[in-house]
Amino acid sequence: NILLSDKSPTAAIKVIDFGTSDFCAPGQRLSQKFGTPYYVAPEVLRKDYNTSADIWSAGVFSFEGREWEVVTEAAKDMISSMLVMDFTQRAQAKQLLTHRWFQVAATAPAAALGAHMVKRLRAFAGMSRMKRLALVVLARTLTDNDVKRLRELFAAMDTNNDGRIDSQDLHNALEKVGAAIAESEMQELFHASDIDGTGQIDYE
Repeated sequence: NILLSDKSPTAAIKVIDFGTSDFCAPGQRLSQKFGTPYYVAPEVLRKDYNTSADIWSAGVFSFEGREWEVVTEAAKDMISSMLVMDFTQRAQAKQLLTHRWFQVAATAPAAALGAHMVKRLRAFAGMSRMKRLALVVLARTLTDNDVKRLRELFAAMDTNNDGRIDSQDLHNALEKVGAAIAESEMQELFHASDIDGTGQIDYE
């Protein structure tokens, strides 16, 4: 079980309840069936497992929650490597510690926002052209306070400060926070967002 020492944002994380834990030496196999069914690795149920079982359980724990929709592609890739049925092919702790997700972990809030932006772009691209045009008109009626965060995001992508971004700018921004998507989809989403067909999106 994982607990927090208090309700503050800087609370210490405490891991408790090691009643059924055991030491597992390199090369050793364990055979006792323990654990919560929802989190336990498949090989534990077969009573033949090692430390890889913990990787599975940690992956299940990370997979939970409605927040999965805005989890970065890097995080999804790492968790997927933890939830491999064949424990011999499952990622090990040393491998996970060098995963690219840890390179962007410090920018987790931005990464989640990047994933959320991709989701919004996909939704926008799925609309009819008329609806997209209507939304553009409505967006121009918003106040500065309404679009403050959007302006900050746009400025972060507009690396040369010319008030415009192209598909490469968008690709670089999402890649930087671990939310990159396939180039083909990037071009498709950007094309749908480029209402005037100039190959660029301006702030106005």
